[in-house]
Amino acid sequence: MSINKEDVIHNDLVIYPNPLSNGDLFLLVEGEMINNVIIYSIDGKIILNVNQIDIIHVNIDKLTNGTYIVMCQTNNGSYTSKFIKN
Repeated sequence: MSINKEDVIHNDLVIYPNPLSNGDLFLLVEGEMINNVIIYSIDGKIILNVNQIDIIHVNIDKLTNGTYIVMCQTNNGSYTSKFIKN
């Protein structure tokens, strides 16, 4: 799967905490149910792909420190943002 500019909405995804060191990254797209979360390394490699209904958080304990891109997919589109694990 790749990220297409036409399918990505940037402003409506809320992720917290950011930055974080371990634990869960919480995800919110207001009024939407997240069905798929893909975490990419900064160079575009898929690091984690979670596919389930109504995702609200993803555990990032196994990720190494760095900057990542998270893409959340809903029935109405895809939403992206960056986060930092430190």
